[in-house]
Amino acid sequence: MSDKSPLFVSALELLSHATELYVNGNPKKYKFVVLHLANAIELVLKDSMIDHGISIYKNPKETVTIWGCFDELAKQNVQIPEKPIIELLIDDRNTIQHRFGFPDAESVYYYLEQVTGFFKRFLSSHYNLDLAETLRPYLSNEHLGFLGLVEDEMAALSKLMKISPQAAIVQEYNIVEEKILNLIGPHLPSSGSAAKHLFWRQPAFTVLMMDLEKSGYLPDGSIDRFGLLREARNIAAHMHDEKQSGVDWGAVFQVAEQFIRGLKKAEENEYRFEDEDSTDQ
Repeated sequence: MSDKSPLFVSALELLSHATELYVNGNPKKYKFVVLHLANAIELVLKDSMIDHGISIYKNPKETVTIWGCFDELAKQNVQIPEKPIIELLIDDRNTIQHRFGFPDAESVYYYLEQVTGFFKRFLSSHYNLDLAETLRPYLSNEHLGFLGLVEDEMAALSKLMKISPQAAIVQEYNIVEEKILNLIGPHLPSSGSAAKHLFWRQPAFTVLMMDLEKSGYLPDGSIDRFGLLREARNIAAHMHDEKQSGVDWGAVFQVAEQFIRGLKKAEENEYRFEDEDSTDQ
């Protein structure tokens, strides 16, 4: 598949410009981020159609819609698991185009994160390309870090914190949750998703926190600190005015940073959690 076609290059340029606009932190520009992201996906999907030998034109003056892309690529067994999110993005794009909507920072960051994930998977699967390397001619290392495409995870989160504390806290919580579940997943009850969703209520979580404290990866009082982070995350996810929330976002950010750095250090040292209670069961 060609990564030099005008459609492919334009898709990368749109994703890059969307990133730059968001990082600038001007709320008036957020709608253009959404427009760029939606158009970037349309272009890369149309480029994929061409690579499969399928015309993108319905008639001499009109190309297929993104829905047509989905249909035609499905016939080629091209799987797009991100389709439900893309549909939401396209719907919001259309709303902005026709009703002049103004999306908030959290919604726009969600789309930026999801679209980046789509491009990362799609370029790897269908173009055999690494997204970070492909975007290097278009974005600075700092911006690549912001997208989570380089290792400096906390630098990207710190940048996001300046733009939207709520989005930063939600992102930090997601990272902490994933790392904790990676450690205690095998020790949760076999009831499945319910136990996973409420993992912080499970005995294994308490044992893990105590063991990480004892091992020096986390500070004392980690259970309470996690409760503070989880509560702030819930407020961030559902309240759009952080000034009225009563949350000290800076303090919560530091708590989350401690968790991320501590859990990452545990991973690097190949820490393995063994819950004797669950093992006995």
